[in-house]
Amino acid sequence: YVLDLAVTPTADEFAGTMTVHVRVAAPQTTLTLDAEDLTVTAATLFVGDESAAMRATAIGHDKGRLSLDFGRTIPIGVVAVRVEYKGHIRESDLTADPKDTGLLRGTAYGNTFAYTMLEPLGARRVFPCFDEPRFKTSWQLTVRVPETEQVYANAPLVSTRTETPGTRTFRFEKTAPIPSYLVAFAVGRFTVVDLGAAGVSRTALRLIVPEGGRAFLRPSLADLVPRLFTSAEVYLGTRYPFGKLDFVAVPGFRAAMENPGHITCTLLVLLELPDSSSGHGISRFLSGEDLRKIENDEAELTIAHEIAHQWFGNLVTPATWNDLWLNESFAVWFSHELLGDSQEYMP
Repeated sequence: YVLDLAVTPTADEFAGTMTVHVRVAAPQTTLTLDAEDLTVTAATLFVGDESAAMRATAIGHDKGRLSLDFGRTIPIGVVAVRVEYKGHIRESDLTADPKDTGLLRGTAYGNTFAYTMLEPLGARRVFPCFDEPRFKTSWQLTVRVPETEQVYANAPLVSTRTETPGTRTFRFEKTAPIPSYLVAFAVGRFTVVDLGAAGVSRTALRLIVPEGGRAFLRPSLADLVPRLFTSAEVYLGTRYPFGKLDFVAVPGFRAAMENPGHITCTLLVLLELPDSSSGHGISRFLSGEDLRKIENDEAELTIAHEIAHQWFGNLVTPATWNDLWLNESFAVWFSHELLGDSQEYMP
């Protein structure tokens, strides 16, 4: 997949262009992808070079499925499909059950942030795709944002440049093969804390928090994150398979999500909540669930759990949605193993 997105966190809509290469096994006139709450403005199929373009003559939506009818027979072989569309940025609802998915919005320190939460079935709200865990492939992401914002994603950054006044473009490396629900990015005003390289793979580790949050970082993280990461690599005997690993704290988010290279979590996994009786500090900028106090042991367990998922779920992924409980089961066990209290989960 190649994704090109234009995102402004304060806007209600975002725009995107998605290109995917598909192997057609039998002649047909229609291609079907997963897509929900997206407005498709154009769809083009390429057979060979640009001169063989076929425009979709009919575009249909039905129960989360996007049907593209090209009016002519699509030949057997590899073709490219490009879809231009618009989607919605959703206000994060901390009370939602099941949890919000899609491109979400939250506010902290007076700034607005947009970030993804795509498990389960949320990827189709951000880009048309084949939204099943068994479809693992590489993703190339480009995101255009207002010049005051930064973007972080699964893969390391390749370049950032100003193409039009007031807009910056962030282009990222191609990811390792991952399913659609693990594609991730965050847009906003952030501060980056470099934890250096760790593990056998000498992987770059970072903490990324909203501007203004650095003063409230948990002091234990500088030692904890590299230590747990290294322990996971050594224990499993398998190098970390992704280019870097960021922990990204975002507002209005529940718990954490194990996106490869880009773990997102609620603010107070990385930040401490001091006594707010004075009316000063982090509590002035947060509200609701963002203010739920998280003790150190809960934060440590969350971090260990998401590191465990980099191997259990990300490197090795069940084929169907019904089997994702395996990801959680192995991550629960291995997180306690990393923290040294796994006997609680032994028979």
